[in-house]
Formats: sequence, structure tokens, C-alpha cells
Amino acid sequence: MSLLIERIRARLDALGLKPATAARAAGLHPDYLRNILEGKSLSPRADKLAQLARALRCDLPYLLGQDPAPHYAAVGSIPRPLREEPEPFGHAPMPGASDEEMPVYASREAAPGGFIVDWQPVEYVRRPAPLIRVRDAFGLYMIGTAMSPRYEPGDLLLIHPARPPATRDHVLALSGTGPGSAAAIVGRYLGRDEAGRIELDHYEPGHPPTRLQPEWHARVIVGAYEGRR
Repeated sequence: MSLLIERIRARLDALGLKPATAARAAGLHPDYLRNILEGKSLSPRADKLAQLARALRCDLPYLLGQDPAPHYAAVGSIPRPLREEPEPFGHAPMPGASDEEMPVYASREAAPGGFIVDWQPVEYVRRPAPLIRVRDAFGLYMIGTAMSPRYEPGDLLLIHPARPPATRDHVLALSGTGPGSAAAIVGRYLGRDEAGRIELDHYEPGHPPTRLQPEWHARVIVGAYEGRR
């Protein structure tokens, strides 16, 4: 057994996580970790291992055998490259959740490809590793098929409200429609054009790219829990 596999298994055992759960929490394919553990993926990319390390609450040198201890920085304090600076937007903090929980919001269909998010929690769930200590993190139930098969209706999307989006990140784009709701659409982030408009593309065949006005804001999807299939 390689040291990488040994240390991954140690962190899974320490956190009580299944491989697929840890992979989803890292924003990776559910089979990503299983392929490493079964020896099918012999040279995993360093950037994906860094995502995995955050979900396993350790640092990359530990997984690679370069450090004997699983040092861990709170997710919110991990330095990230400077990219698009997030603009102020978001829901008001909702009472009722403990420090280990975050709110989950429901949505309803609106224009084709889009939906409306109501900022009234329908439940609270335990925070996944990438969102521990992240202020105003939340979950959102997916509707529509714009990102199928990556995200299907009923999947619980895990949203980081402050992480700057990078090109090709999966994002939830939002625009305020009032104090209690927001227009929303899910897609892959392509950046902002010269006019400041957000550009998204989608997985669903035939779904055209989306261009959103400058007042829209992109929030990074760090993972998802599958709904019932």
C-alpha cells in the first residue's frame, strides 16, 4: 500500500467518512477517491489532491508523505490565488443553526433555465469539511437540468459565499429580487466580459451559454450531495 493511500485511509477513518462522501465534499467526482484507493489512479493531479486534503482536514504535504502530522488550516483561512473579487451580496444570517450546521434553502422555477431562491431555511445540515467555519455558507436544492448529469434535480448543492470563482468553476449565480429572495442560475463560470457581465456555460445538450448583467454575483459550488435517483 502506498503512503498516499495509507494516509487517505487514516484521515477517512479519523473523520468517519466514506470515500464517495469525502470526494463530493472536495468538489470531485464521487469515484475519484475510490479509484485512488483501488490503485486505478496512479498519478493523481496535485491540484485535486489539494482539494481532497481540505476535505480530509489535513494539508497536502501530509498526504504526499512530506510531513508526519496532518496539519490543518481552517478552510476560510487557506490562501487562494487572487482572482475576481466577490462583490457584496447574500442573505441575512438565519437563526437556529449551531456552529456545526448550515441552512438549506429551497428554490422554485422561474424563467427557462433559471429559478428563484427563497431565503427562508427549510432545514439545517451538518457542514461538510470545505465549509467548516465559513461564514454564511449554505446549501440549496437543485432544480432544472441545465447542469445534468453533473447536478440533477434534488441534489443538495454546497455553496461557499466568499470564495472567488475561477474559470470553469461550477457556480450559483445570484441577483437580488427583494429582501427575501433572489433570481438564480447554475453553470460553469467563464468570467466577466468587458462590460462586467458574467458568462456561464452549461452541460445540458442544446442549452445556450448564459450572459448575466453586472449586478449578478457568482458563488462557488464546492460539492453536492446526491438526491434520490
